[in-house]
Amino acid sequence: DFVIEMNGNTLPIEVKSGKDYEYHKALSNVMDCSEYDIPFALVFSNNNLKVQSKTIYLPIYMLMFLQKIDDIPVSYKINFEGLS
Repeated sequence: DFVIEMNGNTLPIEVKSGKDYEYHKALSNVMDCSEYDIPFALVFSNNNLKVQSKTIYLPIYMLMFLQKIDDIPVSYKINFEGLS
């Protein structure tokens, strides 16, 4: 669904609304290609936190922790400081 830059790396993000949140053919193909060297991907869905291989599944409400870095026009970070 989205591709952003985070810490100099490509970060693919997929947002799922249905119950079949683990099925994502295009994202799986990109993550399986070693030439791209993508460290991890995010999938936001209606389910709980889960890590499977290099894919991190997050509840959709955690999207608010994805923050744009102000001084770099297309770079983002994940900030979980608000969880403490």
